Amino acid sequence: MLTAAACGALIILAPAAGASARQTQAPGLSETRALCRESIVLSGVEADMDARIRAAVGDVREKLESVVPTDDPALQIYNEALELSLQDAKDPILGQLLESCIGNFTEDELRAINAFYASDAGQAWLLKGQTVIMPALERAVLDARPRIWEDIERRYCARLGC
Repeated sequence: MLTAAACGALIILAPAAGASARQTQAPGLSETRALCRESIVLSGVEADMDARIRAAVGDVREKLESVVPTDDPALQIYNEALELSLQDAKDPILGQLLESCIGNFTEDELRAINAFYASDAGQAWLLKGQTVIMPALERAVLDARPRIWEDIERRYCARLGC
């Protein structure tokens, strides 16, 4: 599940047209890159990405482990291949996130963002975002669905004379 903070970070990290090309020529790029990397870690975006990538292939691992004895060398080889493949999948995604971040944030903004996520308040936001806010959002959206369908039908019929 995507934390509220990570969701916000992903929205914020969406690339602005041409911003990345402008920023890569600016001085201090290595500092900006380091601050962006820290933001991605502190905001929980990287952990969420890891969990999503693992979930995408987790079923295969579970099925294999259910039929292959745990001491079988083939299982160890599969697990090693899986870990290397997951890392290879992760690297380009992180690269894209970094470039987007570099193109959209100043060093001062990143320092403030990182200070927040490293603070007690930021840690509380991340934890409560995942355990309280996102589940509440999911429930609220599910609760709103019947009203939305009713409203669509009402509007549709009002126009067509149902």
